[in-house]
Amino acid sequence: MTLLERSAQLKYADLKAEPKDPLWSAVMEQSLRQGIAAHPLGRRFTLTSVDCRTLYCELKAEYPMSAAEAHGGDAFRNVVDEVAEGLDLWIGESGSGSMEAPGFLEAHAILRRFKPGDTCPPGFQEDCWNR
Repeated sequence: MTLLERSAQLKYADLKAEPKDPLWSAVMEQSLRQGIAAHPLGRRFTLTSVDCRTLYCELKAEYPMSAAEAHGGDAFRNVVDEVAEGLDLWIGESGSGSMEAPGFLEAHAILRRFKPGDTCPPGFQEDCWNR
């Protein structure tokens, strides 16, 4: 495992350890699912996971690797960008390409709840938006 892979693994473990905000998380997960399902490009990929914590939401999707479906990753990014903007979430990071199942590619996005300058919740670092 390279140093970069290990760093990414540690960052992911840190994010997963973050507690869920009992009031915000469930509502935001439902809003994201509904917004993506209602979007015209939302049929070009399958949303496999929506997990909101206190400071962020993680979305995962998969799409066929065939040439006819080659734009599934682009569709995912476009839909997530539009839905996130409508819900006042900030795009933290996104990517695609790893094989989850044979013949499929995976796409993921991290959406941040707080933006630079926002007041962070008690118990979180002052620049929680920079996680």
